[in-house]
Amino acid sequence: MTYAVAAGESAPEPERTMSARVPALQLVASAIWGLVWAMPALAEAAAEGGGRAQLEEVLVTAQKVEENIEDVPSSVSAIDGGEVEARGAVDLTDLNGLVPNIITQRVMVGNGGSFAIRGIGFYETDPLSDSKTQVLLDGAPHARNTGVLHDQIDVERVEILRGPQGPLFGRSSLAGTINVITKPVGDEAGIVGRLSLAEYGTRHLRLSAETGGVMDNTMRARLSVGLRKYDGHVENAHDGHPLGGIDASNLRLKVDHALDNVYSTLTVYALDEDIDGLPVTNFIQDPRGVADGDVHLVRQDERGLADSAEKGVTFRSDIGTAAGTVTVLANTQQADFLSYFDLDGRAGTTPPVRGSGLIINLGFGIEHEEDSLEIRFRDSHSQRWDYTAGLFLFGEKSTRTSYQNTGAPYSATYGLEDAFVTVEAGQRTKTAAVFGQTDFHATSALSLLLGWRLTRDEKTVDIRHDPRPPPAEQTPPRTLDLTNAWNETTWRVGGSYDLSESAMVYLTSSTGFKPGGFNGRATRVENIGPYEAEYATNHELGLKTHALGKRARISVAAFLTDYEKLVGLVRRPNFTGRGTEAIAINLGDVGIHGLELESEWVLTENLSADISLGYLEASWDEFLVDLNNDGVATDNSHLDVVLAPRWSASAVVRYVRDVDRLTNGRVEYRLDARHQGRYNAYGQSNDDIYYRLPATKLNGSISLLWGDGNSVTLFGRNLTDEDALAFAYNALVPWGSFDPPRILGIEVQLSM
Repeated sequence: MTYAVAAGESAPEPERTMSARVPALQLVASAIWGLVWAMPALAEAAAEGGGRAQLEEVLVTAQKVEENIEDVPSSVSAIDGGEVEARGAVDLTDLNGLVPNIITQRVMVGNGGSFAIRGIGFYETDPLSDSKTQVLLDGAPHARNTGVLHDQIDVERVEILRGPQGPLFGRSSLAGTINVITKPVGDEAGIVGRLSLAEYGTRHLRLSAETGGVMDNTMRARLSVGLRKYDGHVENAHDGHPLGGIDASNLRLKVDHALDNVYSTLTVYALDEDIDGLPVTNFIQDPRGVADGDVHLVRQDERGLADSAEKGVTFRSDIGTAAGTVTVLANTQQADFLSYFDLDGRAGTTPPVRGSGLIINLGFGIEHEEDSLEIRFRDSHSQRWDYTAGLFLFGEKSTRTSYQNTGAPYSATYGLEDAFVTVEAGQRTKTAAVFGQTDFHATSALSLLLGWRLTRDEKTVDIRHDPRPPPAEQTPPRTLDLTNAWNETTWRVGGSYDLSESAMVYLTSSTGFKPGGFNGRATRVENIGPYEAEYATNHELGLKTHALGKRARISVAAFLTDYEKLVGLVRRPNFTGRGTEAIAINLGDVGIHGLELESEWVLTENLSADISLGYLEASWDEFLVDLNNDGVATDNSHLDVVLAPRWSASAVVRYVRDVDRLTNGRVEYRLDARHQGRYNAYGQSNDDIYYRLPATKLNGSISLLWGDGNSVTLFGRNLTDEDALAFAYNALVPWGSFDPPRILGIEVQLSM
């Protein structure tokens, strides 16, 4: 496919060939492997020199109970909350590239998330669709991928579970599960303030205040507030206005209560984010975003917006009994989203560079409510048996309103205030599940596990559409009511064997599913659905070990995954016959296999490093779909699987030196490198414009720390200033967005 370049523009830079990329990739991989193999010798040398520093124990809740990450028989990554919040980081996209075979990106509606785990990605923002990667906040589900990229505050750690998590976590954990765990309330009263200032008008203030123990030390509370402003790094070429500016606020109140054998936590949270202009590029007018030499200079004159607000309450209570622990986890939340943008990318009524003369602005609003309740029992007092059993209930109500504006004679302006409604789609979801997992310790070294879950999902959708704006001839609105249900069983079976006190090998097979659904954008009956559920079966062999006197922790896993009836977006003719609409359908089956390595090293008391490497092979086993709307299904199995880079790698190095003149004073140097290989960001075309080229990004910081929680940090993100494609999509024309450029800043934290 080729694209015209307007007069006076420079041609896009030629794409580098694969042969040019391979040596760079081999160099990165060789350097990382060289460092991995060199570290034992360095650590041994450090030990001879007297270094006695050790790795701290890492606790995770990957099996619904807190345990050492080295004892969990599955691929789990635990990222410290400092990586999420500090040094200019604000949300889950800042973890991108840090964990092998994981992609976390934004989609063009603002705070919507596009996550991919082991080559299974999802970027749909329709509230009637379920994600393939489950996102949890303190264990409670966040059902939609809109809103998952709100600013994070007070994060203790982020757990990433790779592969299907059907038995314990249920629906929509097809590719894996991401659990954001906030900090527990502290025992001491105090106030902590953190202010970050950086390029592009970045101002980020975070405050937290704790009461410490009150009421005979039975109750304590923590209030956290975050305020962030960002002017945006993308410029409107027509008027110079920055696009993608963010005004965000975040509040969380957490109250703990402990009495005898009952420990309860109540969390109240509210989030708000307003985005001024969407930082996306029209690839027709600006092929690959470099026709004018700058991927951050775009042609859209319509600024657009993406606003969102969310609030909720989470309650958790752990009740100790003689038989075990009963946990009650309940959550209720409401969210509103509004997005409006210039889909054709033309400036007002300027004649188009290419394509039809139709000028169109589109938008959608979402109202979403969800409630969840989980009650589970954990018994672990037996020498031989550990088991978890529970009940999960979930209810959801979502409404999507689609707007359209084609200008005169129907609208005085192209703004949202003059747009008309084309589709109103509502969906009610009810989910009920029972689940359990048991671990049988056959010997002191051998443990077997079996997990099982039965889930029933029922969805009822009502769609009202009338795509003819006044003063066109009106027809009675059409309303469709449909109901469908899915009853699914997921399981997990496997075992682990302790090779020694410091090494464990495991072998597991697990399944996951994502329920089918309906299309909230559809204006034609045949486009509504339902489409079928998706399924995944994963086989995994892994090794976890610590060595060198607990100065090294290594985890290696090999996996083979079969995905059936994978759902993706295609375009189909809409009700008017003059355009198309995006709908979700079952595309086919995908086979994926790969390897993962994660390691942590303490080389000396002052020097430490984390190294990871991921390898992924993903291909279509079956992809028989009509992609070009000619009514004929064709074999598309030659297309690359979306969001599936073959190689990913990261290396984080930290060096700390004491400062004798300051109380608890020290200087910390930190440098991290993250590499992702070339991958397709769209998945339904192998044209060059849809590929993210290989990118290696560097982040770094220098911090002066003193006292109890005081610091000054100079930081830089994307120091290599990579122009990496983050997201690609084909609407009326191909679109894409790019990662932020290099950003330098300073951060100050004071505690009292």
